[in-house]
Amino acid sequence: MKMRLPRLSLLVYILALANLSIAQSDYLNPIEGDYGKDFIIANYVDWGFGTAINDNHCLTKTYDGHQGTDFVIRNFALMDSGINVLAVDSGVVIFTHDGEFDREKVSVLSKGLGNYIGITHEFELQTYYGHLKNGSILVEEGDTVVAGQVIGQVASSGNSTDPHLHFELWYDSTFYIDPFSGPCGNATAYWANEIPFDSSFNVWTGGLWNYTATLDTLREEPPTIDTIFQEDEAVSFWTLMYGLRNGDPLTTK
Repeated sequence: MKMRLPRLSLLVYILALANLSIAQSDYLNPIEGDYGKDFIIANYVDWGFGTAINDNHCLTKTYDGHQGTDFVIRNFALMDSGINVLAVDSGVVIFTHDGEFDREKVSVLSKGLGNYIGITHEFELQTYYGHLKNGSILVEEGDTVVAGQVIGQVASSGNSTDPHLHFELWYDSTFYIDPFSGPCGNATAYWANEIPFDSSFNVWTGGLWNYTATLDTLREEPPTIDTIFQEDEAVSFWTLMYGLRNGDPLTTK
């Protein structure tokens, strides 16, 4: 829920979180792998007021009311191989929920985070890890975890269209926090090694198929081919790109 605070209260709230950010700035990344190769960040916390959309770098790499950060992997094939989710810091598990279908491809708001984990940390901070793989959760309520511990795996359970980790940071279970820094966000980050903000355009992967490609098959990413035969009924060349914005020209050569 997006909170509307009086101006004075908002100033106090921002100052309090700035102090917390200085005290707690050594979180590990919540997903294994390398940025740009194994995963990307598709959406940040929305800093915009009302229906305005604004990420921490004054751009629109978010959507209205988004309270967390989306770490997206390429496809369901990579999901099936097992991409681990990691506790960002030591703490105690306060919530777990498992057993939900984990190959969702259509957004249904009522399905929420699907399979998820909640952990409480120092300084009254809580982290949440959503859309996890069914049966992958390795912790239970009351368990103590350490930074970097594997707690589950990335999937597409709940309100999700593609395999990704939805990560949220909260203070006192009351206010959500953007753990990243930026000119339109927090002055300091909560990460030991903050992933730099990336607004560049990149081709992530691509391939060639001898049949008509659909969005559904692209999400699965069957093996690409290297030979085309005259009797093939269709040829599809596809690319998975990120960083495109509305109005950007796109040319294929």
